[in-house]
Amino acid sequence: MKISVCTTKYIQLYSMGSHNNNKTGIKKEIDENIYFVVVGYCGGGVYNEFYSKLKYNDDLKITGYLSHSTGSGEWEEEISSVYFDRENEQFNLHKRDFFN
Repeated sequence: MKISVCTTKYIQLYSMGSHNNNKTGIKKEIDENIYFVVVGYCGGGVYNEFYSKLKYNDDLKITGYLSHSTGSGEWEEEISSVYFDRENEQFNLHKRDFFN
C-alpha cells in the first residue's frame, strides 16, 4: 500500500499602491510533485493564470510542466530547469514549448 503525503499552502502577493502585483496562488504537494496555480492582474484590466507540476530530479534540479491557462487541460511547456537570477531577483526557466 502506498501512502500519499499531501499538503496545501495559500500564497497571496500584493504590493501596496500597485495593482500590478495582485496575485493569488495555491501550492499543493502530493508525494514528490509540487503543483502551483496562480491567478493575477497583468495590467490593462486583464487577469492571467498559470499552473505547473514540478519535482526535483535525481540531480536535485527542478523539472516539470506548465500551462498558461487552467482551462486548457494540457501542458504547454516542459521545464528542464529553474534558476534564480540574483541581479533581477526573479526565477527563470529553461523550457521547451510542446506546440512549436
